Amino acid sequence: MFSRLTIKKQLILGFGLVTGVMFIATLILYNESERTRHTAEHILDQLNPQIKASHDLFTTLVNDRSELRLYFTTGNQQYLNAYNRSALKSKGDINTLRDRLSGYSQQIQVFNIESNLKKIRLEEARAIQYVQRGNRRAAIVHHAEYVDPVRLEVLRSLSDIAAIGHAQIELARDNFYTANHRMDQAAVMSCITVALIALMSIIFTVRSIARPSKAIMQAAESLSQGNYSPAITLHDLAADTRKFEIPRNELQLIALSVGQMAKKLYARERTLLAHRDLSTTCASSINVKELLNSALIQLADYSNSQIGIIYLFEGKKLVPVTVYGTEMQSAAEIASPTEGLVQQA
Repeated sequence: MFSRLTIKKQLILGFGLVTGVMFIATLILYNESERTRHTAEHILDQLNPQIKASHDLFTTLVNDRSELRLYFTTGNQQYLNAYNRSALKSKGDINTLRDRLSGYSQQIQVFNIESNLKKIRLEEARAIQYVQRGNRRAAIVHHAEYVDPVRLEVLRSLSDIAAIGHAQIELARDNFYTANHRMDQAAVMSCITVALIALMSIIFTVRSIARPSKAIMQAAESLSQGNYSPAITLHDLAADTRKFEIPRNELQLIALSVGQMAKKLYARERTLLAHRDLSTTCASSINVKELLNSALIQLADYSNSQIGIIYLFEGKKLVPVTVYGTEMQSAAEIASPTEGLVQQA
């Protein structure tokens, strides 16, 4: 089937197959690259801010406790100011967590953290009032009894959120490595497939050109030496392959043309040789019967006839003079005016 195509179509088909494989490989690589990009964006836009916000809030709560402890102990106003700044920052961290956590359970967790944080701020405000009244010991006791347990619960929740974020980053990293591995596999497989298709196309194209070209060259060389058989055989093979349809392969057209030329040259040469032999025979003897007999044999051989008869008129009657492949009596009956071909005519 491939050899029946024209050389141009063979090259177009091979190039089309290679282009198709490259297009499919490009789609696979693009899909995997998009998946990798989404994974990276998810890490950068969601997981990293989530982990950072939970860590920042965790650090803020720890620092708040330290600042308040120092304030309760010394009564120094700068520690209270540092605590107030840290408390304002914690509100931004809570908002970041709320925006980054999309799951229902995570939203509930953020809501609980926010509620507990409000309790912490409320109890811390009461402890601060104890200090402002001059009762530092009561502030320390109140803080340890009402603030520290709630703060510990919040810190545990923040640790859980950070751990979930880290686990998701690990999963995203695994997906990233998997996508890269798939991209590498797709690139390697596409290169191998393209190379195989290109190699097969080259092999089939070269074979479809080399073998017929060699046969045509051998036929032409034999034709130049006066041997018509290879060219005629090539013509018959080409005609049989196309099943009497218009051939589509350029080399097949050349083979048919060379074969037709060989047939015409062979027929012309046989005609010239027959004329020469007949002329030689006619000049070889003065005996009419011998001349006619020799001429009939040559004519029958040239025309591949099974039977040959030469008649001469004797008066109005056809009389067989010489025969080939039959008897003289049969030849006479064929020319009988009452029963033979003359009567039928």
